[in-house]
Amino acid sequence: MLHFYADDAADDVSPTLFFSPVSAPVADPDSRVDARDADALALAERLGQVALSNRDLVAAEQHFRGALQLRQRCGGVARLGLPQAFGRLGVVAVHRGDLSQAEALFELGLELARALRPTLGLEDAVLLHNLGFVARRRGQLQEAETHFLGALAIKVRVLGWAHATVATTLTSLGSVLLRLRRAAEALTHLERALQIFDGCSGEAGPALALVRMTRGQAQLQLGQRDAAERSFVDALAVVASTPAPAALLARGHFLLARALWPRDPAAARASALAARRCVLGDRRSRPDRVHVIDEWLAAHPEPTA
Repeated sequence: MLHFYADDAADDVSPTLFFSPVSAPVADPDSRVDARDADALALAERLGQVALSNRDLVAAEQHFRGALQLRQRCGGVARLGLPQAFGRLGVVAVHRGDLSQAEALFELGLELARALRPTLGLEDAVLLHNLGFVARRRGQLQEAETHFLGALAIKVRVLGWAHATVATTLTSLGSVLLRLRRAAEALTHLERALQIFDGCSGEAGPALALVRMTRGQAQLQLGQRDAAERSFVDALAVVASTPAPAALLARGHFLLARALWPRDPAAARASALAARRCVLGDRRSRPDRVHVIDEWLAAHPEPTA
């Protein structure tokens, strides 16, 4: 399972791509995919993944659409991956900013999954998670909560609690609850996500930094400024130790600025200015992000001697 950051990845966990095997054994041996077709399908999906990570959306869509058509032509076990094939095109649509198309593709994938399988599986939870992402981007918070809860239930049923992908959905659910002003509930989910990440093997990465930042936001909303400050500092330490999107670094600095004010105005402004530099240095950043930081700096002037 591979995670890709959308344009506002610092605000939420991004849409996810799930790659289904095409040669898994099934009850009917005639439903297997020809080895050459299986290789071509795997190559097309891998090339689409590479193109998407390089922000080449035209190439990504071409490769993913070719893989979808190959699955449709092959039939058999390849059909079982059709829901995720539509989901991958939905992820491309998210990166293009076309949320309506993305939603339609994720919903189509989910509809196909329900028709193809007696019970939704882990790969289908990804479609639910991505529908939650789209709903959150649109401000449809109750709908986003429902989708994330559905994805979480499937992931826990299939994997149990001790898995990083469960923590990913817990983080997204927590971010929605924060916007619903349900900080105490959000904090419970975020603490659990951190426990899961702590128990998982592997290096810390952007997902861990994101959950620490989101926990800090919950603590800030609950008036726990010292705890929030520690969460943001810890998150920035994670970002500094691993490759991460510039947007995530900018967000960490800006959140820390909010936690530091008014206890340490100079440090707060320095952190906000660091966030501003990150945004200006990121060619993928939206102009409104600088505007938000500038507004905060104007509202929080340097202390007079």
